[in-house]
Amino acid sequence: MARVTVSLCPNCGAPVNVPPGTLHAICVYCNRSLSVTRTQPGVPASLTPEGFSVADIETVKALLLDGKREEAITHYMRIGAMPRGEAEAAIDALVLSSHYELTKHLPLTARGMFLSFLTLLFCVGLVVLFVFLVPYASIFKVIIVFPIVVLVLRAFGFFRQATSTWTAAFGASGKGRIVRCGVVRKLEEDAHIAVVHFEVTPDDGSETFQDAETVFVGDETLEKLKTGNVIGVRFNRARQHVYMRTPVTVLASGT
Repeated sequence: MARVTVSLCPNCGAPVNVPPGTLHAICVYCNRSLSVTRTQPGVPASLTPEGFSVADIETVKALLLDGKREEAITHYMRIGAMPRGEAEAAIDALVLSSHYELTKHLPLTARGMFLSFLTLLFCVGLVVLFVFLVPYASIFKVIIVFPIVVLVLRAFGFFRQATSTWTAAFGASGKGRIVRCGVVRKLEEDAHIAVVHFEVTPDDGSETFQDAETVFVGDETLEKLKTGNVIGVRFNRARQHVYMRTPVTVLASGT
């Protein structure tokens, strides 16, 4: 997820992403809609609570988690009686990934890598079968398009996740201080979707930066993501994705 431009929520004190030009913001941690006021360049925006219900903001978050961006924008427009541009800017600034976006960038386990490789081999086999066994039948020339499309899409997804896997294992290392962590959905007994806001100090001594990520975590890991705790992290060169080093270990306690 992109690095964030931070102001503090006046309701709960959590960091809120407020990119330039936005007139409204949403605190993902306490479910408050906030009016944005800017005084001068370089100074964090001032945030004022708006009178939207917590339930309405939870609905916006649920729609985003389910990949229903248009519905989330429409709902926020309706409850705030605001133009689409203002609602869209607030929704796009909300640091929350959909299930699909989150899954796209998850590092692969050994089992996932093996299954993805088998899928690629299967698609390659289909393409080879149609190309070399039925090269002249026009009907099969049409059918061959399907496995080729599947192969290209699967290969693209595989290499994207392979890149995430490489970054999580060998990317630039650093220490991530937990600025705030909040559960946005409980999936089952020991599985949660959470938003974690990191302040990352790279081990190479370069500039500290902040980043927020939507993550899948279990109960044991969630317990370690308390405000102020410091854990080991890795991140990509563009500093757009931060991954917790596994097993997650608390290097310094915030309490």
